[in-house]
Formats: sequence, structure tokens, C-alpha cells
Amino acid sequence: MPAWLASMTAGLWGYVGALAIGAGLAAGGTYYVTHNADAAARAALQLQIAGLQKQAIATHDAGVTASLAKLQNFIGQMNAAGAGYQASLAAIDAQFSNLQKGLSNAIAAKPLPVDCKPDAGRVRQLAAAVAAANLHAAAP
Repeated sequence: MPAWLASMTAGLWGYVGALAIGAGLAAGGTYYVTHNADAAARAALQLQIAGLQKQAIATHDAGVTASLAKLQNFIGQMNAAGAGYQASLAAIDAQFSNLQKGLSNAIAAKPLPVDCKPDAGRVRQLAAAVAAANLHAAAP
């Protein structure tokens, strides 16, 4: 051991050097432990964030799927209503053409004289026709 090193490690300067080396080792050890603890906490948070993101995506996908199913149901109902409307419109058109035909036949016929009064048989026939028309109008 050189003389200058022996003189530095002897006495008060030896304690100061040992204290400096010990403080450096303590600071390095503290940094190492703190850094590893922070890294573990960071990794746990990142894992938690990833899980929350997956959960949010799954919830969003489920909501989108449910919304699309609801939309398809609405579209199906609208198509069914449109088909029903077209069928009803065709039936109304047929009834209207029958009415027009009957009206044109009534206009083409010779009108009854003013003093003409129908007999009981004719009144029963008219009442039956009115009842049949009302029954047909009540049931579309």
C-alpha cells in the first residue's frame, strides 16, 4: 500500500473516506430500490389501464351491437308497415273503382219520378245492401 494511501486511511481522514463511501453506497442502494418500486407501480398501473381499455372497448362493442340489432328491428318493422300500407292502398283503390263504377251506373240510369215510393220488398233490399256495406266498411 502506498504511503499516501496509508496516511489517508489512518486517523480522521479514514473515517471521513469511509463515511463518503458508505453515503455513496447508501444513496445508490436507495435509488435502486426506489426505481424498482416505481417501475413495479408503473407496470401495475399500465396493466390496469390496459384492462380498463379492453373493458371499455368490449362495452362499446356490445352497445354498438345492441344498437345495430335495434336498428335492424326498426327497419324490419318499417318494411312490414310499408307492405301493409301498399296492400291497404290496393284495397282502397279497388273499393274506390267499385264506387266510381256504381256511381256512373247510377247516373246513367233513368232517375225515378218524383212521386215514386219504393215498396216494402225494395226497402228490405236497400236495408240489406246498406248493412252489408257498413259491415264491409267496418272490417278493412
